[in-house]
Amino acid sequence: MATNIIQEKAKRCGELLARSPMDEEIKKTILENLGSLTEGDLDRLLFSLEQEDAHLSLLASQLSDFDKKQEKGWGRLAKDQEKKARDVVNDFSRQLERDIQNKIHAEMK
Repeated sequence: MATNIIQEKAKRCGELLARSPMDEEIKKTILENLGSLTEGDLDRLLFSLEQEDAHLSLLASQLSDFDKKQEKGWGRLAKDQEKKARDVVNDFSRQLERDIQNKIHAEMK
C-alpha cells in the first residue's frame, strides 16, 4: 500500500516536472534520483512543484487578463484617434469652405 502511494507521488512529481520551466538538467537529475528519495523528501518535492505550478498558473491568468485589458485599451485609443482625425479634417474642410466663400464674395465686390 505504501509503495503504491510513493509511486503515485513520484508519478505526480514527474507530471509536474514535465510542465515546469525548470532547467532540463535539473529536471533530469531529479528524475534520476526520485527512487532514492525518502517519502518525506518526496512530499517536500511534490509540495514545491505543486506550489510552482499553482503560481505559474496564476501568473498565466494574470498575464492573460492584462493582455485583454491592454487590447481593450488600444481599441479605445484607436477609436479616439479616429475621432480626432475626423474632427481635424472636418474643421479644416469648414475653414477651407469659409475661405473660398470669402474669396468669392471679395471678388464679386
